[in-house]
Amino acid sequence: MSTERRRRPRPPTPPLVPLALAAIAGVAADRYGDPWDTASWGRIVVGAVAVILAGAHRRGWAWDLALLVAFAGLGGGWHHHRWSDLQPDDLAWSVSETPRPAWVRGVVRDVLGIRPDDGPQGHATTRAVLEITGFCDGKDWHRASGRAQLIVVGDRGDLEAGQPVEAAGALASLAGPLNPGEFDHRAYLRAQGIRLRLTVDDPEGVWRDPDGADWLLLRGLGRLRSWSHARLVEGPDPAVAPLASALLLGRREGVDPDVNDAFVRTGTTHLLAISGLHFQVLAVTFLVAFRMLGLGRRTSFAAVGAMTVAYALLVGLAPSVVRSAVMTVTVCVAECRARPTRPANLLALAALATLALNPAHLFDIGCQLSFLAVAAIVWGVAPATHRLGWAYAALMLRVRGPGGALDELDRKLEPWWKARMRRFSAMIVPGVIVSLVVWLVTLPLVTLRFHLVPPIGLLLNIPLIQLTSLALLAAGLTLALSAIWGPLGVPSAWVCAKCLIWTESLVLWGASRPWGHWFVPGPPWGWVLACYGLLGLATVAGYNRWPGRRRAWWTPLGVWLALGLGMNVLPTRPETLEADILAVGHGLAVVIQSPDGRAVVYDCGRMRDPSVGRRILAPALWSRGVRHIDAILLSHADADHYNGLPDLLDRFSVGAVRIAPGFDRGTDPAVAQLLQAVRARRIPVRTIAAGDAWEAAGVRVSV
Repeated sequence: MSTERRRRPRPPTPPLVPLALAAIAGVAADRYGDPWDTASWGRIVVGAVAVILAGAHRRGWAWDLALLVAFAGLGGGWHHHRWSDLQPDDLAWSVSETPRPAWVRGVVRDVLGIRPDDGPQGHATTRAVLEITGFCDGKDWHRASGRAQLIVVGDRGDLEAGQPVEAAGALASLAGPLNPGEFDHRAYLRAQGIRLRLTVDDPEGVWRDPDGADWLLLRGLGRLRSWSHARLVEGPDPAVAPLASALLLGRREGVDPDVNDAFVRTGTTHLLAISGLHFQVLAVTFLVAFRMLGLGRRTSFAAVGAMTVAYALLVGLAPSVVRSAVMTVTVCVAECRARPTRPANLLALAALATLALNPAHLFDIGCQLSFLAVAAIVWGVAPATHRLGWAYAALMLRVRGPGGALDELDRKLEPWWKARMRRFSAMIVPGVIVSLVVWLVTLPLVTLRFHLVPPIGLLLNIPLIQLTSLALLAAGLTLALSAIWGPLGVPSAWVCAKCLIWTESLVLWGASRPWGHWFVPGPPWGWVLACYGLLGLATVAGYNRWPGRRRAWWTPLGVWLALGLGMNVLPTRPETLEADILAVGHGLAVVIQSPDGRAVVYDCGRMRDPSVGRRILAPALWSRGVRHIDAILLSHADADHYNGLPDLLDRFSVGAVRIAPGFDRGTDPAVAQLLQAVRARRIPVRTIAAGDAWEAAGVRVSV
């Protein structure tokens, strides 16, 4: 056979993929390079469009290049406008990180919920997003703009989206992270257009604006969300209502922190985020229902597309929601017009729509994982299934030898339970392969952003997807029937509650397995980008080349992965003894690292905030590449000096815990419980006394 006949024909490049990549490049260039202002980006687009129009009748490489430049310019300019530009009357121009009194009016864009015990003296806080329309200087009102995170100390459950309000409190710009590796909450809110924080220390500090008008669309969606949440809470088991609300409405604020942490540890948080799974389950269900009702094929797909848009508006246009909704609606439109679809084009169109809605979504971890997971399913599952099937067949041939007529007869005469097990395995294996491929492809990004490797997710995903899919359908049916007559929704609410109880129990069980997850410092950004670049080349290379050429791409990918694992094991080694005195507010936490890479922690607490261990201390240690803490020194038995220790014990191996004299002699049960947890992990607890000396982190410590 000739060389030409052995080559496979190369499929045409999907037309939207280069455009999406160009837009992504423009957004990334503006974020990290910030080379031009919005007007300059606009001039680039105008110049590129002129070239496109001039060469419309004789397209060539210059025309293609101009089209790519135009989309890159659109991406960069749109991102610069959303990320960097401010209106002249935006209050962000005139405030600093130091709070100052302010009296503003605006419209509530979204109500994020009530957080118990989150305010001063343990009071609840109500959080919302406020679109500012004016401010008062004490005498007159002036027009203004800006978007603020509204924090009200107290319960203001009566606030609704779309409601015009006035608020008096302390206004400040958002503060950035103060510690190494700390999550950048300012950038997270800035991506949503929020640059201000308005803190109101009394529930009466927010009241309805008598001169304002409701934003009807926001008000309607807000009331529908509130009604839906109330119906779910009224179910047979209110304890699982927060999970039901997260599953159906995407509202995770009410989920217990321990339950949410269990989902994180097991790598199953995607089940609580509105994603392709939710849209797929609902779309298939509605399509089957419409067809059973006698609707035509085109009408059914059109109705599914319309309901997809309505559901996306109801739950909010998060990146994963936009991606899933765009792909679902596009498939529905294609089916209505009897046109084929290509996965690459679908994904590229979803990327363009996501960037058009908000270009900052490119840097959102949920958006990145959502697109990565879909790409893994589309381009990774089929090759993996083929390879694993070939390997299994080769193994069976080696173990059993070639089959014959007797083997076929044995299979026909085998007991019914053995045949059922074989059919059950055939049903489960495809799901396991999908879970494995997605887990492997997303692992570099997960370790980078979450510092976590959760192998137990491979085991839990299969049953949890079935449970949450059934719970999703039951919750939707509950709302539909409750809208007709409340008691009609009771049976489906019971099914939803049972599924979520089993889901929560399974996740908590998985999170409690010590072998189910482990924490790691995480690889550097450059390694992750190179890893995905090599993975992409390995996936697409060889369409018109010999198969060996494609396999050759896996060699540098394997080498790069090995190098990344090596970098992940070795700690960062400072040139001299270094110490980070971390900004924890009312409390103390100090990280000390020696030139040989070993680390010591002195105190690890914050007043009324045990999460300081996982939010501040652990990221600071991971930023130094620390996996093992030689010693943790606790100065005294006040909670703001030790309450972050449990999280450190979960995330790091610890050589010893050293306590001050009298630390364990008080009556505080929290101290006794803490020391019991330390000893349960077989970590030695030693009391420090004057004259003691020991080696820690390569340094001799004397008391």
